[in-house]
Amino acid sequence: MHNWVAPKGRSGGFQRPRFFEYIAGHGNSRVRLIACPHGRCQGPASHICLLPEVAVSGFGVLCVQCRRAPQLDGPWVTLAFTPAAYLGCHSASGAEVGLRAARQTVQVPPAVPMDVMPVLPLAG
Repeated sequence: MHNWVAPKGRSGGFQRPRFFEYIAGHGNSRVRLIACPHGRCQGPASHICLLPEVAVSGFGVLCVQCRRAPQLDGPWVTLAFTPAAYLGCHSASGAEVGLRAARQTVQVPPAVPMDVMPVLPLAG
């Protein structure tokens, strides 16, 4: 859980994104969703969005109300990911070519809670 709150630095300048924050007064024992720090928004940054243009902000989540990363430094204060697709569900495309040759992420239908694969009868 610690790596989702305070990720370790990586070589090459890329840092893993943050998803949660520690609750003040509880040390490292309790976490919560990151509250949106943008003005009057007060929405939770609860939508996981691992697209590269979001992850470069240092966060892996967007506020569900203002569609911004919970970052107050640099261009993130005003940059809203406005297309509705940013609040959709995405997955890897499975393309085994470079970024210039094919899209690497595709939009997929949302998961159905508690939807599991059917149980197959045992052979034999």
